[in-house]
Amino acid sequence: MLPFVICDDDKEFIEKVKFEIGKVMMQIDEEYKTYLFTEANENLVKMIKSDTPKIYILDVQMPKINGIELASRIRQQDYKSIIIMLTSYNDYKNDIFAKKVMALDYIDKEGFEEPLKDTIKRAVEIMHGKKHINISYDGLLYNIPYEDILYIKAGLNKMSILVCTKGRVYKVNKPLYEIYEETKPNFHRSHRSYIVNVDKIKTVDTPGRSITFKNGVTERLISNRLAKEFTSYVKNYKVHNL
Repeated sequence: MLPFVICDDDKEFIEKVKFEIGKVMMQIDEEYKTYLFTEANENLVKMIKSDTPKIYILDVQMPKINGIELASRIRQQDYKSIIIMLTSYNDYKNDIFAKKVMALDYIDKEGFEEPLKDTIKRAVEIMHGKKHINISYDGLLYNIPYEDILYIKAGLNKMSILVCTKGRVYKVNKPLYEIYEETKPNFHRSHRSYIVNVDKIKTVDTPGRSITFKNGVTERLISNRLAKEFTSYVKNYKVHNL
């Protein structure tokens, strides 16, 4: 059973979050339980100390102990759980990054429903052991599941850029070759400036030097030098990973 821990001083908002969790988990068809807190009381502290990985959904601004401090306390003894931050104040981004709480996402409370549902799906995938990349972006730390990424390209000044399936782009202060070593064999080099998520490829047009992904996006990402080797790798990968 997957535990969700919601902490927000607004009881009405807690119920809204609980409702959105229920909609997602009904689609996934997985057992779960929600634990609701309006403050970081003794029961919540005991839960943090337990060994069971959890998905925490925390409001940033709360009395006594705010969500950032609470997330920091969680991380002092638990790096397996997922933390999702909710707030109405964008000014807290730098504080979250400074505390290095490894939040999966940082969601604005205004219009939170769809972003939260998407993030919960990602959280469940990570909890089930699906591979992901840890990155820092825009002052926050994120976990990006492999299956959210189409390809990764090299940027300027050793900065790599992740391009994700839903159009969201993350900039990463890490050279492409380091990410490539971390993501093999799921990602493969198609060009000196690109590595591609092979699991997301639908077809490879070798003469046209282009790749069509499963979501319908087509991009010219293959260099002349690597075309033959890349096409062969994709074919062999598909055979052994069906």
